[in-house]
Amino acid sequence: MNLFGKNITVSISGDRSGPVLLVTLDGLPSGVPLSADDAWKTASRHIPGAAEIPLEHQEEAPAVISGLRGGVTNAEPLTAMFRIREETPRTLNAPRPGHEDLAVMACAGSWDFSAGAYSGRFNAALAFAGALCAQL
Repeated sequence: MNLFGKNITVSISGDRSGPVLLVTLDGLPSGVPLSADDAWKTASRHIPGAAEIPLEHQEEAPAVISGLRGGVTNAEPLTAMFRIREETPRTLNAPRPGHEDLAVMACAGSWDFSAGAYSGRFNAALAFAGALCAQL
């Protein structure tokens, strides 16, 4: 899990080869109107290369599974689930050119290249969380 923030914390769990990726925002004030659809429209514009990706490979909008009732925050942590369409995980045995795999491997000492903790889905989750926070 990756954890960011002080007043509002954002945690991301899951990996590229799993069935879902979760993003949770904790510390949101209660009773604030938020639009997950608007946040996803905003976030989609900030995902690198999204405009060039064919529609069948683009991420679908995340499903908000807690923390938002009737478009209003309810004092619970807001959790959104990104379904991962790719049924079969890719097996990667070496760092990918142009990706941060090699740098992460150098810093961490080892790396599971197939897990993809630094994948575009991770960026999508962060962009979605940021777009939600921008509505506050």
